[in-house]
Amino acid sequence: MKPSDSTIHQIKVSIRGSQPLIWRLIEVPSDVTLVELHNIIQAAFDWENRHMWEFSVSSGGQDSVRYDSEFETDEANQADEVRLYQVLPEAHTMLYTYDYGDNRELDITTQRIHTSEPGVQYPWCLDGAQAAPLEDCGGIDEYQRLLESLSSQSRRKDREEDRETLVNRGITDWFDADHFDVKKVNQALADFAIPTVANQELSDLATAEEGASS
Repeated sequence: MKPSDSTIHQIKVSIRGSQPLIWRLIEVPSDVTLVELHNIIQAAFDWENRHMWEFSVSSGGQDSVRYDSEFETDEANQADEVRLYQVLPEAHTMLYTYDYGDNRELDITTQRIHTSEPGVQYPWCLDGAQAAPLEDCGGIDEYQRLLESLSSQSRRKDREEDRETLVNRGITDWFDADHFDVKKVNQALADFAIPTVANQELSDLATAEEGASS
């Protein structure tokens, strides 16, 4: 794989309408494709890539440009060729929608753009908050209603219909909506590691030093 010679985008990805806000702060090479960014977001929110998706980018008051999971058949918007730096400059936002049924909308906002740091594996998650909604548990409003029902179940045991709904959606007593584990997120992101020039230079230096000492 060719090392990324781009800068690094630090982006905040947050689920629109969530209260408290469900978000991840992630750093990715600026030249990742939108397909790669989709996979990174899926890993950061512990989703399983089961559904269709799209990125929507607004520019200069014009209609939004869409890049979606149908990129293999849509010659106009090739999400596997369009790169992050081309659609998300500094201090801009774009929309990522996942699962058209549940209609999960996530705002992606550039926090800053900087050069890559030697020894840092990208992508990586710096921070975040809240557990992400599980797959197929409904849109954000339905998800939060289910969480309220789960909370009430801990106080009242007579709502069997709601409890059955919760179990069917995968939300049981073990589910902690307030839990966020940045270490677990980074373990998932490690599967999508992208070599950078800075790390390649560090590796080359180490190899040269080993050769000189042998």
